[in-house]
Amino acid sequence: MAEDAADKSGLPWPEEIIEAEIVPETPVSDTPDSDAPAVVEEPEVEEPQDEEPIAIADSAVPQKEYINLEDAKLSQQVPSQDYKENDGVAQPVGGDVSDLFKDGTITVSVGSDKLQYVEDGDASTINKEGYYFTVSDPAESDSDVNRHIGDNNYVTLVPTDVPEYNLVEGEIDVPFTISGTELVVQSINSTIYYDGEPVLVYTGRDDNGDGVPDVDNEETLRRIGGVITDSDNEVLSGDRYTITAVNDSADIGTVMVAFEGKPERGVNGRVTQNIKIVRRELAAADVEVSFADKKLNASSVPMVDGQATPAVTVRLSGGGNELVKDRDYSVVYADNNAAGKTASVSLEFAGNYSGTLSKVLTFTVARDVLSKNTVSASAPDKRYSIFSWFSSFKSTPELKYGDKTLSLNSDYVYVEQPTYYYANDVVKKNIFGRVTFSRKAGQKIPDNESVPSGAKIECRFSIVPSSATEAYTAATDKGGKYIPISFSVKYNMK
Repeated sequence: MAEDAADKSGLPWPEEIIEAEIVPETPVSDTPDSDAPAVVEEPEVEEPQDEEPIAIADSAVPQKEYINLEDAKLSQQVPSQDYKENDGVAQPVGGDVSDLFKDGTITVSVGSDKLQYVEDGDASTINKEGYYFTVSDPAESDSDVNRHIGDNNYVTLVPTDVPEYNLVEGEIDVPFTISGTELVVQSINSTIYYDGEPVLVYTGRDDNGDGVPDVDNEETLRRIGGVITDSDNEVLSGDRYTITAVNDSADIGTVMVAFEGKPERGVNGRVTQNIKIVRRELAAADVEVSFADKKLNASSVPMVDGQATPAVTVRLSGGGNELVKDRDYSVVYADNNAAGKTASVSLEFAGNYSGTLSKVLTFTVARDVLSKNTVSASAPDKRYSIFSWFSSFKSTPELKYGDKTLSLNSDYVYVEQPTYYYANDVVKKNIFGRVTFSRKAGQKIPDNESVPSGAKIECRFSIVPSSATEAYTAATDKGGKYIPISFSVKYNMK
């Protein structure tokens, strides 16, 4: 019976030991007398006592204890993870952390027991008891974690979902940091020349509603010659940082420009730089100069008031701003007061600009056009004298082109000589009331007539430019001949 109760180790199970009957051996007599009857001693019956269970060796029945992940230790801390994004959207990095546990870079243990990484999807491969764990990434259900730079990121170690074999309980959060890149500012010009524009290039919009015009980062960098990179010298896109400025009024002076990374886009750091706006010395290649009148014929620019002074437009090259006359520059004309001459335009810059440009434009001075609109005619009054040989009623016409008095024969000639007419009715009587002199308005005055005082005289004549002049011209007919310009002036006989 004892043999049947023994296991392979030769040790009896406890319950068999408790039920086994103890039979003492019969003592053998030393007396050789075979006839003597055998004396059988009754065995002493011991009182039953509580027996302690027999200890079973560990090797007899293998049995592992449950462990709790709250007591877990990692072989190393999770290293900082790099920020990632795709098309401007932050991407989760928890999967990269999970891979560190999966490939054994980081191991997990509780006490002396080392846990084995098995994903839930591979739980069917487990067929014996053990310590199994996997990694849960909260970013799968929460878009605010494990994506942005900082130390508030984590993954959770949990038991692999195989309860019949897994002796792991509980869970534990494992924190890690997501690190952004550092903003680096390179090659910013510390000085730029004044051009009437602020240092920064503004879009004219306020998309974020902060009351400040939005800055076009990429155009601003083109203007100031800068490059913005990360710490690995990779160029950052313009939407991953901001550019702001203090005192960006476009005037000469110093502007402080600040470049700041956007942490939500994985960029840290703030860099400031002072940029000076200085007077710009302009050369011929820096400006575009043209006549303001696009229809102006440069080979025949007319004079006004004895000078040809065509207006000009000055603009910075490359589609820059138009400069303002008398603020940014002044115009100097040369050889512009004589018909037929080649005149020139020079510029002297002022204000926020400096330098002088000579003969940036040239033109030929055209002859002034004589016409009823450009020439004013008059005749001075005459004084009556009883001695007719002392005074004539004829007043010589005076012609002016602007402020310049025209000269007969030098500047013009008569086509019709001055002819004189009474401009009003004139009647004279003696002391007896008899009419002694009577003329009608419009009546031509003979050359030898003594015109009494009080008469108003009209002088009629016509002119054309003199062939001797180079300064004046006039309208011509189809044959190229001047069309006479007729005048009528009146004066008084005093």
